[in-house]
Amino acid sequence: MRILHVISSFRQAAGGPVLALKETVARLRDLGAEPEVLCCDADPPDGDGAVQRVKTHVAKAGLPGLVGRTKRDIAEHVAGADIVHVHGVWDPLLIIAARAARGLGKPVVCTPHGMLSDWAIGQNRLRKAVYHAAFTGPMLKRASAIHFITAAEQRLAAKRAPGGVRQFVVPIFPAEEFYREPPSRDEALKYFPQVAADGPWVLFLSRIHPGKGLPQVIAAFSGVLRENPSAQLIIAGSGDAGYVTRMKRLVAQAGVTRSAHFVGMVGGPAKVALYRRAALLAVPSSHENFGMVFAESLACGTPVLLTPEVGTAGEIVGAGAGFLTGTDEASVARDLAAALRDKARLEEMGAAGRRWVLDYLRPERIAAQMLRNYDALLDGQASGPSQGRG
Repeated sequence: MRILHVISSFRQAAGGPVLALKETVARLRDLGAEPEVLCCDADPPDGDGAVQRVKTHVAKAGLPGLVGRTKRDIAEHVAGADIVHVHGVWDPLLIIAARAARGLGKPVVCTPHGMLSDWAIGQNRLRKAVYHAAFTGPMLKRASAIHFITAAEQRLAAKRAPGGVRQFVVPIFPAEEFYREPPSRDEALKYFPQVAADGPWVLFLSRIHPGKGLPQVIAAFSGVLRENPSAQLIIAGSGDAGYVTRMKRLVAQAGVTRSAHFVGMVGGPAKVALYRRAALLAVPSSHENFGMVFAESLACGTPVLLTPEVGTAGEIVGAGAGFLTGTDEASVARDLAAALRDKARLEEMGAAGRRWVLDYLRPERIAAQMLRNYDALLDGQASGPSQGRG
């Protein structure tokens, strides 16, 4: 089975959907499928190595919706596929690939990646309303199936997911390195020697963005220090330079400068070690379709503090692996301090979290689920090309 995955950017810096796709296509290949990726840009082959694990095509430069050469380039790749799987809903590349696939009678699967929720639509609402009416809505109506990553995402997208289109829920999963035996808790000390080792580490690891709850964590940490003066706050990730500067000012205003550390983007063994060393991951996000950082942290045996707005919150809390909090400052302060008081419970929840990842997010099972859904679509596809635009 030849599967063409279409995504705007296949660069690791683009975040969770890209990281998940890189793992998914590798596992599909291991199961005998022939997955390929079509994108507008990608990491170089000598970067993190992920590009070499799957055949990747970069569409020719230009605006895909307007440049005929780019359309022909996309259509050529679509023609060689048995099924086309588009990731996202707002990029012209996806619209053109879906149209080309329908014109050739090939099934189209769309994974919105949380972009159909009220919260997501509310960002640049007017522009998205116009685009949805002209392009995204018709693409979804003519899709063969819509793939949701969580049941929560499916519920939040209900008002915009067209009736009569097949839907299925299959989760994503962390990178292969997170399924190995976690390193010792002291491993992180060699990567982060500037962080004191004698107190609990509270980890914020995410894009530094207004929706991720970092101001609440910073404010809450001053209370943590009153109870445990040796505690450390590690802030890992990158973001808009102006916003990062604002967060550093907040750290100074909260009086926690000596105990808070901005360590930038982390990856590879350093990232795994950082998760492992932390007593708790605290990311009280106001919206998270899946929340890959929570799955990664739990895979390393570290429990999480998260909000109901995270798509996997119900499963994580139900597994006994996470503390639920609100998005407001008072809730985060109360729940973060309470979580750190019970070291034995933190250990138990971390162990439960790793069990949950190894079971619920087992890569081989998830890839097999995707293949079964692809097979069902191919078995039921129309005998001739579909008509119309969208």
